[in-house]
Amino acid sequence: KAARGDAEILMLPVEAVDPADAARVARGQGYDVLRVERAGFLSAPRARGRFPLLLFTQELVALLDAGLNLVAALDALNEKESSPAVRSVLDRLLQRLRQGAPFSGAIEEFPQIFSPLYVATVRSNETTGGLAEALTRFSRYQTQMDEVRAKLAGALVYPALLFVVGSAVTLAAVVLWSQLP
Repeated sequence: KAARGDAEILMLPVEAVDPADAARVARGQGYDVLRVERAGFLSAPRARGRFPLLLFTQELVALLDAGLNLVAALDALNEKESSPAVRSVLDRLLQRLRQGAPFSGAIEEFPQIFSPLYVATVRSNETTGGLAEALTRFSRYQTQMDEVRAKLAGALVYPALLFVVGSAVTLAAVVLWSQLP
């Protein structure tokens, strides 16, 4: 809920990463924020997917390898981004970097996006100048983990199917057995 000046109170839908980000966006549009609520499953459309961490990392590495500094690379990513939720994250990261925060400190503010492993990887390499290499290693690791998860899920389908069919056959046999005279 928000208000602008002496105007009436209104419900202002905002796409954001978290409640603090939603309040920041609303204040940026000139509203006084009264309350922030997460939209329910049926009450509003969900943000278009999750933050594309792997794609973000790969694009950031490409820009860093091309010679851009971190702020310029994030600016470039922000300019080409079409998703308001992702732009909001990139805006906040850029704001924190321009305030003098280290990149690891800026991404640490988004634990739902950047895992502790990601933050630790950045923190351990941002002062040595090896950030691009470290993020490349993280991308390879994440790709491998995604492949393992997909293979594991695929491998579990057959046993689950056998269990369901076996249970159905057993249940049918029990029902038929109980109806015998």
